[in-house]
Amino acid sequence: MHDKTTCPICKVTKARPILYSRRLPTGYVFRVSCCVDCGYAFQDSITPEQYHLMNTTYLQYSSAMATQEIETTDLYKQAGLQMEFIDRLRPIPNGGRVLDIGCGEGVLLAYCKEIGIIADGVEPSLSHTAIAETRTDGAVYPMFFEDPRLEIDGYQLITLRHVLEHVMDIHGFLDKVRQSLSTDGVVYIELPDSLCPSVFIAPYFVPEHISYFTAASLKRLLSQHGFTVIRMETFRDNPQGTMNYPVIRVLAKKHETKPIFLMGGPIEYIDLVDTFDKYFTDRRRLLDDLDKKLRSNNFDRGFWVFGAGYHSEILFAEMPEWLGDVVGFIDNDVSKHGKTFLGKLVCPPSVGNEIRVDRILLSSIHEKEILNGLMNLDWTSDTVILSIY
Repeated sequence: MHDKTTCPICKVTKARPILYSRRLPTGYVFRVSCCVDCGYAFQDSITPEQYHLMNTTYLQYSSAMATQEIETTDLYKQAGLQMEFIDRLRPIPNGGRVLDIGCGEGVLLAYCKEIGIIADGVEPSLSHTAIAETRTDGAVYPMFFEDPRLEIDGYQLITLRHVLEHVMDIHGFLDKVRQSLSTDGVVYIELPDSLCPSVFIAPYFVPEHISYFTAASLKRLLSQHGFTVIRMETFRDNPQGTMNYPVIRVLAKKHETKPIFLMGGPIEYIDLVDTFDKYFTDRRRLLDDLDKKLRSNNFDRGFWVFGAGYHSEILFAEMPEWLGDVVGFIDNDVSKHGKTFLGKLVCPPSVGNEIRVDRILLSSIHEKEILNGLMNLDWTSDTVILSIY
């Protein structure tokens, strides 16, 4: 337990049990607590200033798929599964308007265009926006959805795909979503299922995630903001590709009755505690096995890490003893090249053409794509590549 905090959902103020707490190498204290009254788990350690600083990283995201045939990517297949789910329950009428919030490089916009739907997007990264604009006949707004300059409405469908868990003011955000929908509009939400965490850590415990929802806490939040659930289910995010982990997906419609708030309770909190305890046990076992592999041969030469982001930051918070054996980081993001990350130099994948790279540890949610890219490089023929998952 720690000092009293106010739950963002039910507004009850009291001391709360901590589900997760860790100080990251950068000094940031990353802590998740749970409201026993309503069952909502949230990051209670973040300040508005830290949230603003975190948002600036989204502005700096660089394009990763600008030259790819987007139709062959896992993300495009994922968009197809999401739109098929929506179409089964609430087909978009002819001429219907779609808005994808956090549209990235416009993958869902491109899928909509392929099936004859004009979709708009909202995306804060300017490099992503530039790519997304080439993939839709609609508009792409280069800003955060919360930006007061963004005044839009009349959409039959708004999609929030792995967005809501990143938002600090979820009440103001959902109110604006509701205002932006047409009278018969629906919202599609997809986010990680906190009752089904796996050792695939990236979708779960990262500082970017403010909220940790269960199906019940998400349903209560939607009801509080004037939405009725049409269908809610747990699902494997993209069974055909790399991003394959348990999520909650829900389609909800606006209702005109007075919003109600349904309380949760200790049982849901106990479920979360039990789930997270098992997660940490499994995670420890995975890292111990990986430690043995790292030390199995030529450990004295150290190793490189592919991925200079939150995934690695959390990994080395768990295994700080590894950091001394890291030669450097490799990353595809050109904006990171030549800079330091956790005290080590960040290099492009071409570093292997200049110096010997004996071993690489993949530390990213995009392991499949990275591994395929490395296997196509001449210098990796004798390199040992270790995968976390």
